[in-house]
Amino acid sequence: MIKMSLRLSQLPLLRNGRKPMKLGYVSTDLSECDLRSQIQHSVADIDTFFVDKIGRRDSFRKLMAGTRPGDCIVVIDIGQLADSMLDLRLTLINLDRQRVRLTSVSDRLEAVSPSDLLPAYHAIHNFKAQLSDRGNNAGLLAARAQGRLGGRKPVLTTEKKATLDELLTQSDDFRSHASAVGVSVRTVRRYAAGEYAH
Repeated sequence: MIKMSLRLSQLPLLRNGRKPMKLGYVSTDLSECDLRSQIQHSVADIDTFFVDKIGRRDSFRKLMAGTRPGDCIVVIDIGQLADSMLDLRLTLINLDRQRVRLTSVSDRLEAVSPSDLLPAYHAIHNFKAQLSDRGNNAGLLAARAQGRLGGRKPVLTTEKKATLDELLTQSDDFRSHASAVGVSVRTVRRYAAGEYAH
């Protein structure tokens, strides 16, 4: 674990004379005491801890509601602040508006302004989007090379259409025809109305 030397004495007094608070936040499946010791080992003088189990955000909402300008939120890593890149961006903007500083232990960020992180956020977001696009395009090209096309498989195969043609000449009982062919009643109605190519 990285030892960080940030102390409350390094943060300036606020106009109202109140000392800024250091608020620790963790989201994990470890026990709360393990987390406290993990953060306290890294950063001294944490005033209050907010702990969420993975997938929950109740304590995070309390943390965001309780921060005041000049406070510093301390996390193990920046990923603790959000569940997605968009969520991270919105959280950083919100913290910046509140003039709350941020310390991330594993990212080696000490009491930085969240606005300082936004350019890095945009670069990472663009990089992830490019990787995703490359992966999608490579997958589509590989599928086409194997003779497969993208999209949903047709509901009505050639055999099902032939069966429906025969059944529809006998009666207009769409419900029983749908059951016999294995499609929805709506599909049979649409086929009978000529919405599918025969």
